[in-house]
Order: sequence, then C-alpha cells, then structure tokens
Amino acid sequence: MDEKELAKQLSIYADSVTAFAFVQGVTFCFLIAQNLTLACSVRALWYIVATLIAAVSCAYFLMVRRCHSAEDDLIGVPTERGEKIATVVPLIRATRFWLIVVIGVVEIVVAIVVGLSTPVFRCPQ
Repeated sequence: MDEKELAKQLSIYADSVTAFAFVQGVTFCFLIAQNLTLACSVRALWYIVATLIAAVSCAYFLMVRRCHSAEDDLIGVPTERGEKIATVVPLIRATRFWLIVVIGVVEIVVAIVVGLSTPVFRCPQ
C-alpha cells in the first residue's frame, strides 16, 4: 500500500467516525423520546450520562484529529498539495469537527434537560 492509498483510507476512517458519532447522537435523542426505560435511566443518572457523552465525543474528536495528522504526515499538509486542495480539505476537516462537537453538545443538553426538568413522564419506582 502506498502513501496516497493509505491517506485515502485515513480520510475514509475520519468520515466513518464522524458519521458514526452523528448517527449515534441522533439515535440517542430519538430513543429518549420513544423509550421510557431509557428516559428514566437518563433521568436518574443524567450527570453520569452527560459525562460519558462528553468523554466519547472527545474520543471521536481525537480519533478524527489523529486521522488528519496521519494523512498530513503521509502526503503533506493541504497547503502544500495545491490551491484547490488547500481550500477544500480544511473545510471538510472543519465540518467533521463541527459535526462531532455539535452532536455531542446536543446529546449533553438532552441528558441535562431530561435529568433536571419537570418530568413529562412517570418513571416506575
């Protein structure tokens, strides 16, 4: 496997991690609304759930960041690869980072709101 092929694979990994983080976050938000057992569990342990979400979001962010730096190590930083690449690659990378950050923040806010707001559902004791 040559450097370009491995760099392409790293870009695919970064896309996959970002997509997984997004799908996981959206699924969490939908399940809170649809599953009373999960909603009650999050309500009881919202501070643990929010902490775990933050930790996992940081892990996703670091994995994507590591893919980016490994890609740069293999084929050079985007500014050295050409004018079009120098503008497109940073935009794609920023989008990956922002998706991970935004979905992580949304999940944390949902967990905190479920834990601290007036209940709209009754949890079995």
